[in-house]
Amino acid sequence: MFKKNEKGFTLIEVLLVVVIIGILAVIALPRIIGSKAEAEDNACRANLQVIRTQLEKYRFLDGTTAAPYPTDLATFIGLSDYFPAGAKTRCPRDNVAYTYSSTSGSVTCGNHPVGT
Repeated sequence: MFKKNEKGFTLIEVLLVVVIIGILAVIALPRIIGSKAEAEDNACRANLQVIRTQLEKYRFLDGTTAAPYPTDLATFIGLSDYFPAGAKTRCPRDNVAYTYSSTSGSVTCGNHPVGT
């Protein structure tokens, strides 16, 4: 029935390989998920920094004494002089809109502290 010189893997060898792959997956999966969240946080912080920088540019070039900052963020983001390719107005983490104050020119995200 079976030849003595047959080549191939035994069931034990195949099961051992499957178990090892499973252990590696259990170790790697949380790191991959954590990396995604960290990347979204970094993207949000970068978006906020770009918007803040452009708000300061607006205040310096186009702002008046009475209204140094634009009245709303969506209109400001649409100005091609400041954002030729547009900009994100929502946090990549959970798609919550950024909060903007036209009196102080501050833009924040509810997920990330003001200073970051």
